[in-house]
Amino acid sequence: MPLLSLVLFWILPFSEALPIYAAISVASGLIYLAIIRAMKHHSQTGSASMKGHSVKVLKRIDPGVSGLVLLDGEIWNAESEDILKQGDQAKVTEVKGLTLQVERVHQNR
Repeated sequence: MPLLSLVLFWILPFSEALPIYAAISVASGLIYLAIIRAMKHHSQTGSASMKGHSVKVLKRIDPGVSGLVLLDGEIWNAESEDILKQGDQAKVTEVKGLTLQVERVHQNR
């Protein structure tokens, strides 16, 4: 982008072209920095992206007995070491195949 704006020096007088060229160079630099930051950010996909997400219990979960939870609009099988009743909030701690391991979210009352 700054290379293309060098044409300004042929078209405009130096005193007018220089501030425009400087502004274009600064804007280009900021855009390049944003692109570099975005490329360094590693997005999580698959099961790694589910860990830590909040879920709502749809079907009671007892230790050793799986139940159902709602995660981002999808229904998942879930297991827990806690007793979780329908309507409770929990968070995903692990993903094993198509079953989520969840734990109770302790709410301050």
